[in-house]
Amino acid sequence: MITVDEIYSCLQQEESPVIEFKRDWYWSDSTPSQELARQWGELQKDLISLCNAYIGYCGVNRYLIVGFSETERKIHSLDLSAIKKLKDLKAFKKELIVKLEKLVKNPPLNLEIETVLIEGQTLLVFKIPSPTSITELKNELQTKTITIMSGIIIVRKGQDADSVRAASPEETSELIAQFSSYKDALAKQKPKQDAKRDRSIKNTVDLYIDKNRSLSIDEGYPVIVKDWGENILFEVFKLKQQFSPPTYFLYIHEHAAQNKTYEYIQKNKLIETNATQIILTERPLDLKDLERRKTNLKARFKTDHVFFIDEFGYKNLYSEHMLEYRPYRVENYVEGIADIGGDDKKKALDQLTDWYESVSNPLMVIKGFGGIGKTTLVKQFLDSVYDANEDAGILFIDSNEIVDELIKIARSDHRIDDIYDFYLAQMKKRDFDGKGFSKELLKLSVDNGNLLIVLDGIDEVIAKLGTGFDVSSFISSISTSYTTNLERTKIVITCRDYFWDTLEYKTQIEEITLEPFSEDLAKNFFEKYFDGDQAKVTKALKMASDFSLNGEGNKGELVYIPYVLDMIAYLIKQHSEFRGNEKSSSHARLLVHTIPNDFLILSVCEREVEKLGNFSIDNQVDFFVNLSTQENGYVTDYDIKSISPCEIDDQTIAKLKGHPLLHHNQGKLNFRYDFFNEYFKGLSIYNYFLTQDSQLLNEKLIELIGSYVRHGNQLCSTLCKKLEYSEEIVFFIMETIERLHALVESAEPSEKTTYLSAISSSFILNIALLMESGDIKYDISSATELLMTIFGESSEEVNGLVLMNVIAGESKKLTFDLKSKTIRNSHFERYDYFWDCSFDESTHFVSSSFSQLEPRKGLRPPVVPTFEDCDTVDIQHIISKRMEEDDAQQDKLKEKIKRIFELFKERGNFYPQKQQYINSKIFTGKTLQILVKNGAIEEYIDKKKPTLRQYKVSDDYRGIQKFVDQGTPCIELDRILDFFK
Repeated sequence: MITVDEIYSCLQQEESPVIEFKRDWYWSDSTPSQELARQWGELQKDLISLCNAYIGYCGVNRYLIVGFSETERKIHSLDLSAIKKLKDLKAFKKELIVKLEKLVKNPPLNLEIETVLIEGQTLLVFKIPSPTSITELKNELQTKTITIMSGIIIVRKGQDADSVRAASPEETSELIAQFSSYKDALAKQKPKQDAKRDRSIKNTVDLYIDKNRSLSIDEGYPVIVKDWGENILFEVFKLKQQFSPPTYFLYIHEHAAQNKTYEYIQKNKLIETNATQIILTERPLDLKDLERRKTNLKARFKTDHVFFIDEFGYKNLYSEHMLEYRPYRVENYVEGIADIGGDDKKKALDQLTDWYESVSNPLMVIKGFGGIGKTTLVKQFLDSVYDANEDAGILFIDSNEIVDELIKIARSDHRIDDIYDFYLAQMKKRDFDGKGFSKELLKLSVDNGNLLIVLDGIDEVIAKLGTGFDVSSFISSISTSYTTNLERTKIVITCRDYFWDTLEYKTQIEEITLEPFSEDLAKNFFEKYFDGDQAKVTKALKMASDFSLNGEGNKGELVYIPYVLDMIAYLIKQHSEFRGNEKSSSHARLLVHTIPNDFLILSVCEREVEKLGNFSIDNQVDFFVNLSTQENGYVTDYDIKSISPCEIDDQTIAKLKGHPLLHHNQGKLNFRYDFFNEYFKGLSIYNYFLTQDSQLLNEKLIELIGSYVRHGNQLCSTLCKKLEYSEEIVFFIMETIERLHALVESAEPSEKTTYLSAISSSFILNIALLMESGDIKYDISSATELLMTIFGESSEEVNGLVLMNVIAGESKKLTFDLKSKTIRNSHFERYDYFWDCSFDESTHFVSSSFSQLEPRKGLRPPVVPTFEDCDTVDIQHIISKRMEEDDAQQDKLKEKIKRIFELFKERGNFYPQKQQYINSKIFTGKTLQILVKNGAIEEYIDKKKPTLRQYKVSDDYRGIQKFVDQGTPCIELDRILDFFK
């Protein structure tokens, strides 16, 4: 296929070994026959020389363009109707190929010949995809000036870069080698899929009609032609309106041959003469002069109404619904590094930019733990998009702001599974009813690339909505519903890694994981923050070293969390302006000096005590804990007093609004960083287990425990540093679990998951404390003992065990010995180590449920326990596969047993055989040893031959002959099979 864009690109270049320009065609209809033969030869010479081109041009397409003057840099439109041979290009190509086949070895059979219209003027273009072998004359060629002998290799590089001559032997050898290398490289490449994307403007036209209700599609339309062979690719919609002439919408595919398409439409009279026609086409991604494509279409189709599809949609359908974007202009921004998979690292902003410029890659997930800078990175990225194009549609959705609205939507029996749900929740603040900007318009604007959407902190939605948020369907919808036509959808999601990594989805998604700052980046940040004041930079780096972490690389370099650096910078800056100490010597009930985050919060709160009067460090911390558990993530000015742990006056409230951990705006008080929200939720959980007061177990706390305590996550690790494993904590967790079980029994089905998650998380915390305990060795035995202490009804029976969201990772394996145990009324969901646990045939599950328990990679369940009255639908495929494997293994074992006993069979009975003979058979091996060990086969000494070592079939097992002879079951076979269990 030859496109206008590629030919326009050729016209910007000089002639070369792969590009030849001709102002006029080689002959006219009045050319004498003798001269005509030479002109045919001239055309063939140009094409053959283009095939070989010159050294260094293998793999590059070749072009002969007729109708363009290189000296004038001007198009001289070609009138094909004036040249008889060119009136039918198909017939001309066929004749040309026949001539070339007679003339040369390896002729260009894939030669393309098409007319191309540029600025209303016609060019005739010959395109030769790069050959894979040299093109050699096998007969002599007569041109208008010379005769070229057979065996000659014609190339294009003489005194000028494009002049034609015979190649030297050295040049010929090098060309042959380069063509051969190119051919080998092509063979190794995966076959390229033709980019034949079927696109349509149907949705655009339908939405245009929705907006202009007086219009409708006329009978017989649309007309859709997709002839990929001839590249005639278009759609025509005829819109009628009473008392007005019709309007035609014409879609020209980006790969359409414009001349052929135009001629087809004219020939079939699909558009009335002088009727209004609106042409839509794709915006080219690799063409600098975008208007060039529209100019060519305007000239060819004789209309001024030519738009790119996304341009038309923006101007005529949804521009008024685009919200204003105000740049964030993040202060002291330092570009961090992102892990993009494997061993690859890249600047985070560069990775986002590359993704944004790609096609058919709709979703980017930015992962990392709290305070790592996910939101900061996104805001910097959005600013860069805005700076490049101020008309870009940008929608930033903060999950904390909309989660309450999403909960309301979910409570109305509507599962959250679509971006439009998030958009509606965001627009509730504007009393938006969804009538103007419909779901279909949102889909179109996103697919067209007119609207970039960011969903910041989606983990907050996952945590609060639970099963009300169908994450899998949500992710799938982005690819299936929002990436259907132009495929320029761009949606960014930020999420804490431990939330995202617990999700299951089948769609391939691009992800980056933000990494902590290196020491160089930390220094760079402080230099920006302190405007190059080296004394403060040095002091900040010294303080930051106390909060540094060990990197994961082999060098063991220290790394730093960005939010910690920001708080350190704040402390130093405040000290500089208001005096005082940067570090704290105070104590607080819920904060531990040896834990960096606690110590940092302690330092900040201590600095605020004097400013806040009687609002102590503990008061501040309790206030923040209460704030973190607010359903909407903020508190209004009117409710600040209600979450204070002590009485406060208006003056204190006014000062509290300026607290460095808080942000106040439009009558709402929330945390400055989303990290603090999670951090203080963690303190709320810690407070419960520290005080061991079960009266504190309310619905909010149950939800927090179930959502935030996970095996191996940061919060669980921190709790283990602050709590000690003891009998008291074990008994308190038992009491907690008993209360939760009571709630499960009385709960609605939709509420049970919350309570079950809390049971699992409480038990996992207890296990984690055991792991970190120095007094008791952690292994499968001690873990099982703890399980039996909490859930055991007797030494052999477990009741009410719940294990959920235990994800395999770097933490120790969480497994239990469940051999010879009955497990009742239990629930297992996303417990990655389920099949690692020890089972036997006496392991018996009763009235229990199982979900998402795929065996870990490379693990084959050794034993499948028995199930009675259980919900095993989600693991039935695992059980069936294991049973099929067992059956296959049993069949192999039976066959081996049969072959061994056949060795003893002679004359219709079993006779003793030499041990040497039996042992010499390769297949006997361990199977024979087990048969001998269990007495099915015995060592035998014949009194007549006492020195001869023999085996014989035991008298107790001679009945197996029934199986050996007839293949029918028998009790002796059953006993033997039992040896191998």
